[in-house]
Amino acid sequence: MIQYNTRTAVIKRLVSIRQPDWATKAAQRTDEHETAGRYIKKDEILADGTKAKDFWGDVKSVFITVQCGKCAYCEAKPESSAIQWDVEHFRPKSDVDEWELPGPGNPEYLRRHFHRKPGSARWEYHIPTGPAMTKGYYLLAYDLENYAICCKTCNTIYKRAYFPVQNARVSIGKSVVDYKLEGAYLIYPLGDQREDPEQDIAFDDVQAVAKNGSVRGQLIIDFFDLNREGLQRSRAEWLVHTVYNVYEGFSQGRQKAIKTMEWLLSYKAPFTNCTRCFVNLCLNDSGEAERRYSKMEKILLKSPRI
Repeated sequence: MIQYNTRTAVIKRLVSIRQPDWATKAAQRTDEHETAGRYIKKDEILADGTKAKDFWGDVKSVFITVQCGKCAYCEAKPESSAIQWDVEHFRPKSDVDEWELPGPGNPEYLRRHFHRKPGSARWEYHIPTGPAMTKGYYLLAYDLENYAICCKTCNTIYKRAYFPVQNARVSIGKSVVDYKLEGAYLIYPLGDQREDPEQDIAFDDVQAVAKNGSVRGQLIIDFFDLNREGLQRSRAEWLVHTVYNVYEGFSQGRQKAIKTMEWLLSYKAPFTNCTRCFVNLCLNDSGEAERRYSKMEKILLKSPRI
């Protein structure tokens, strides 16, 4: 994950240019949700006798633009076709499901923060992650500060209707600021309410790790399975075939390589957090960087599992 240097005002301005009536429609639908006391689903009959329509997809292109064509969670760049992307509600618009850790996690963290349910192979966090909530965050269904784009894998397989929190859930609030006290574990990387994922997540070559023992970072890694095989392979391809080649010219002071490296280290490039960690390793411990490079080459020699 990475933070994007885009203010909320910029997002709203782009929406107003590309979809001039979107803000008006969004405000009206939010009022309808408030009156109903819940999220109004597609094809339900509204007060004026018409069927409700979902229209957050109308602003998908705006978020593809401000996120530089990258998934908000795994930083991959799927094809540019809009069908490869989902407009993700950071806080789920309707039902919120209770989340449990679906896999074994990091052994060190298992001892500190997780336990098994009696008679179960599943692990749970010792820390609270919040109960289910039947109505969800319905007043944020059309709040631009509750949107991001993400790849279909992160959204449909991992994010779904989960939203783990440290504290009691806030059931009603007209602005994302009203929900701050929940203590969300997941990180929102856009706009005025953005946080910096690099405070909690770092990388050992292609492996995402919790920075400085961050429980929040480890939860996010587990939540999105950020060390799944396909992602590690994609990161290895990126670091071996692109970043390392540019680094050689960069370290020799070649102007073209320096300019390219600036882009590779910016939030606009794929896998920025991973790239920054690897380049930092190259700068500070070239011998270890060489060893990591060899490890990544071995990853690429293996046939990917399908």
